[in-house]
Amino acid sequence: IHYACSHDLPSDIIEILLREFPASAGCGDHNGWLPIHVACRRGVSLSVVENLLNCLPQSADITTNKGSTPIMCASKGGESQSHNNIIHFLEDYIRNLSLKEKKAVMKKLTDKKKLEPPETLMPMGFPATATLHHRNVHARGA
Repeated sequence: IHYACSHDLPSDIIEILLREFPASAGCGDHNGWLPIHVACRRGVSLSVVENLLNCLPQSADITTNKGSTPIMCASKGGESQSHNNIIHFLEDYIRNLSLKEKKAVMKKLTDKKKLEPPETLMPMGFPATATLHHRNVHARGA
């Protein structure tokens, strides 16, 4: 995928490669560059960037060994319309991803509060479930 992104292969070829090998979107080179870093630096089509993100959504904010995000790679790649489109697309993508992550965390927290017993530890540090088990065992006469 790195080669395909760095040598301007047609986006449909990259799409086929990603469909067959989706995990390759997460393979970094010796500098920690993922295919999305290469694609952004080269200013490839937005469809390639979207396909890479579909395989690995969190790659939008992953840094290289030197600390460059895909947005930084695009800005260092040039000032072409393609580079600017990638930068704006990634900014929106990260903003929306962050909102989704926040909503997911809030949902987990509210779900967790509904499922947890109100008191998780008894005074002596024993889990509440151990006390319930103790009561059930003694109630049956064991």
